[in-house]
Amino acid sequence: RRVLFRSAFALARERLCSVDNINVPDSPIRFAAENDAARDQRHAVSLDLIWRPSRVWTVNLALAYHSGWPTTLATTEEIVRADGQADVAARPEPLYSSRLPAYQRLDVRFTRRYRSAGGEVRLFLELINLANRENVFAYDYEKEIAADGTPFLARESESWFPLVPSIGASCSW
Repeated sequence: RRVLFRSAFALARERLCSVDNINVPDSPIRFAAENDAARDQRHAVSLDLIWRPSRVWTVNLALAYHSGWPTTLATTEEIVRADGQADVAARPEPLYSSRLPAYQRLDVRFTRRYRSAGGEVRLFLELINLANRENVFAYDYEKEIAADGTPFLARESESWFPLVPSIGASCSW
């Protein structure tokens, strides 16, 4: 019976001083100061606990964490349309000036190994995102109308996958 523990930590910073201008090719938009880049991930941690209760079975627990990515949130601005009706408009905050929530995921994998004269077959059952955590990777905004007829801006989060079971096999010889 053997237990193995592995860990990794990364500290990094990604910055940008311009972004592509989709309206005018070959004319990037430059910033007065550097901003965090879209996938700036300051802290990242991975932890693995591997337990081999017998020669043919392996159980692996894997924890992944990273700090939230930069995002550009929107605020609601009340406006009056040309027809005189009240409305709302989405106004973006400064580019990448906010952060999404931290990403956290716990996975577990059970592997059964079968050996033969010609090689080895491994069958596994894996549960990805065991805690079924909602890991946000973006926000969508949509204008909605309240019961009293007042327009407002609703924010909905987009998330990575929920709890995902998988089975699989690998062969080597």
